[in-house]
Amino acid sequence: MGFNYKLHCRDFVLLFLTRIMRMISYGMLAVVFFQNLFFKGFSEMESSWIQTGIVFGDIFISLYLTTRADKIGRILTLMLGSLLKLITGLVYAESQN
Repeated sequence: MGFNYKLHCRDFVLLFLTRIMRMISYGMLAVVFFQNLFFKGFSEMESSWIQTGIVFGDIFISLYLTTRADKIGRILTLMLGSLLKLITGLVYAESQN
């Protein structure tokens, strides 16, 4: 029962690539998201509170998922995180306020 380098290398590459994709998507989303909030009439303070809530929510969800990734499976963890992001995007796209 030795260390399976190829299996761990594949997992590392998969996790690293998903992390890069998430960082790029957050960077692109931040610009559009705040511009949209200003167009909808939110003040700078309200927009800041919304962003703070988003950051703390992401920290909480990320911490929860990463501490349980080995227990529920890495692939399932990535799929769950992607599903949560998809749901959030759909709710935001369909919302009028």
